[in-house]
Amino acid sequence: MNIRWPQFLVFLILIFTWSLFNQWGVLDWSNPLTAVARMTGFILVPLSLAVIFKVFLLIKFRFSNKASKVSELFVPPNIPDEVYKSSDSQLPEDTKDENILVSEGLPGNEGVNKRSYLVRHWRGELNLPVSYWINGLIITASITLLTLFLESSSLLDTSPKLYLACAAALIVFAIPATAWYLVGTWRSADNYIEAGRPKGWANLAKIIIFFGAIRLFGDIGTTYIPQLEEYMKIITGNDAFSEYRIKVLNDATELEVSGYIPFGLTDDVETYLESHPAIHTIHLNNSGGRVAEGLKLRDLIASRGLNTYTATDCVSACTIAYMAGSKRTISSHATLGFHQFSFPGMEQIEFQSTYSAIKQDWVSKGVDADFVTKAFSYKSDDMWRPSHDELESAGITTEGLHALDLGISGWAGADDQLIKDLLKKNPLFLALETHNIALYEIVMEEYIAGVRQGKSIGDIRTKIFPLIVSEFEKKLPYVKDSSLLIRFVNLLLEQLIVLYEYDQDQELCYDYLSGTGSDAAVTVFSSELLDKEIQLMADVLNSPRLNNNQIISEDEVSILLEPIYEGLYEIHGESLNLLAEQIIQVGDKQKFCEITYHLYRDVLDKGGDRVVDLLRYFFSP
Repeated sequence: MNIRWPQFLVFLILIFTWSLFNQWGVLDWSNPLTAVARMTGFILVPLSLAVIFKVFLLIKFRFSNKASKVSELFVPPNIPDEVYKSSDSQLPEDTKDENILVSEGLPGNEGVNKRSYLVRHWRGELNLPVSYWINGLIITASITLLTLFLESSSLLDTSPKLYLACAAALIVFAIPATAWYLVGTWRSADNYIEAGRPKGWANLAKIIIFFGAIRLFGDIGTTYIPQLEEYMKIITGNDAFSEYRIKVLNDATELEVSGYIPFGLTDDVETYLESHPAIHTIHLNNSGGRVAEGLKLRDLIASRGLNTYTATDCVSACTIAYMAGSKRTISSHATLGFHQFSFPGMEQIEFQSTYSAIKQDWVSKGVDADFVTKAFSYKSDDMWRPSHDELESAGITTEGLHALDLGISGWAGADDQLIKDLLKKNPLFLALETHNIALYEIVMEEYIAGVRQGKSIGDIRTKIFPLIVSEFEKKLPYVKDSSLLIRFVNLLLEQLIVLYEYDQDQELCYDYLSGTGSDAAVTVFSSELLDKEIQLMADVLNSPRLNNNQIISEDEVSILLEPIYEGLYEIHGESLNLLAEQIIQVGDKQKFCEITYHLYRDVLDKGGDRVVDLLRYFFSP
């Protein structure tokens, strides 16, 4: 008795194919189509193990000269002539011709071979090995090859909707094709037993087909129907992530992308970039979207060497694109949100290759590997929003960009009233409305115009901040709450320290004190320091005002300052006279800043119970 080597070769090909597609990663498991290809492979692999065992027995018995006692692989044992005669006697008279070949050795008639191959399999009229192995290989190979072809094509980039339509069609094909395979093989197994052949193989095939059917019905409910529903929403334009806006900012040097990240967004962004070649920064104010499109947008940003910034929130798929920025920053109130990706009908294991690729990309940019691992450990229905310090220490955000230099974004679709309502969340604007309604309206008009034109916060600040500072300076010496004067001096000292550490030549410090370079100095201050300044100014405007006669005389000031000036003279000598100079030379600016710092510090330390009187005098007109 001989092993049927062609059948054994088919078995080896099946094992090799499954190993290639499954274990060696030929299939992209992050693509939902992979579930289609794995469905039929699930049915073939278990019986393959049984075949290995039988081949082992055949070889063992051959070398022990007992092969003749073992049934051939996939071939029924010899059936006595009496069985054939008994079967033949039960056939109709017109079919009792020894020259008539009954299809595949199964009960039937001369019309069987005239039926189509598909019908014969469906009715179980094909031999069990043919039904199980050959047709299983055909179904598995066809679905797998179609999946590979679709995945390797450029359709997802060039025509996402056509890609999804093809994917939906593939699923629609795979479900009935697999059902056809399962039903036909089950019927073939029944006929195999009825023909008097060994029940072991047939029952084993039926057991595996049974579990394959359970898997099919399970996948239909948990994978294919949810995926088809999502595909159809995208194809018909009912995608939940379809809304987005694109706006040119800051004299056509920046671009804002807000809303979601749907399929096709990157092509629109590229069109804007082609029309405005001076764009160097892209604002990503997005609430997530399609992962594949996020990856495509990432590649576009990286290829253009753009910086990335978010003024509000950038979460989920948005963070993929954000991390492509050459320089990356966020506003003081913005957040980045990380979690696992999701798609209807897909399991997290199918995203693992995507996570690995993203981790490798981010780590290559200097991002901490543990941070990336944590970022994708949060479930898709949860969100991790790291603090600004965590983002900076992990290498997510970088230096080189300041929010004040960038165009205002995050206001897409807002009307004038909504902008005013949002601005009044800032305590300074709210206080200004109460303190001076006329000035408030002027400031609001300038701010809204700047938002509409996409101007930077720095540009808008240059126009409106001097107006607010003027109002603040008029009020400061006469505030009823004297603690505000102490707070102001402490804040000023803190600012001078920051400026000194940033620029030891003190050019920036002098410009800030003289009021000629406040905008430049602001870029050096932290968001916490700026917030502290805003809150102090608001508190001053909200504080009741005292009468102008609360300011002490110059004679009193001279008496109070005499011991303070004596201490300063011991440190700075004749340079103390710089405080009385109208124009400070370049070489004296550093000394001027040092003396100013020591003066305010000593007034707080040595002014005693008259410190508030001295400060009111200093800040009076």
